[in-house]
Amino acid sequence: MRVFKRVLILFFFITFQSVISQENEYQQEKSILVGFGPTLELDQNLYGINARIYYGVNESFCFGPEVSYFPFQKIGEKDEESIVDLNFNAHYIIELNENIGLYPLSGVNYTIEIERSFEYEKQEKDFGLNYGAGMHYKLKDLFLL
Repeated sequence: MRVFKRVLILFFFITFQSVISQENEYQQEKSILVGFGPTLELDQNLYGINARIYYGVNESFCFGPEVSYFPFQKIGEKDEESIVDLNFNAHYIIELNENIGLYPLSGVNYTIEIERSFEYEKQEKDFGLNYGAGMHYKLKDLFLL
């Protein structure tokens, strides 16, 4: 687990997202964005990995599913926790220049959280809403988020 945490810390702010583009008869560019990268859960300070597939309707709007997985990690002397986050988000991208874009996002979330120790195992499931903002840097057909 230590190696996993060190790798995630090293690459924490870099999420790779590649783009597959296609043009339709109206010359609007549509794309499929496939991405992966590390993620951090702030409440318990857990490290995990995130994967996503987004469909770009045009250059400004995209939506799609994401999954974040946090394997079991210690949260106390005897306790450990694991989380699976399933999300469906939409982004509206505001291009600041050719390479940098900002985006507000919103969506829905389903979370499965398991906390366990030698004495017990507790599982919680919740629905929620996502909202926030992000920034990307475009490097040819690769985005760094």
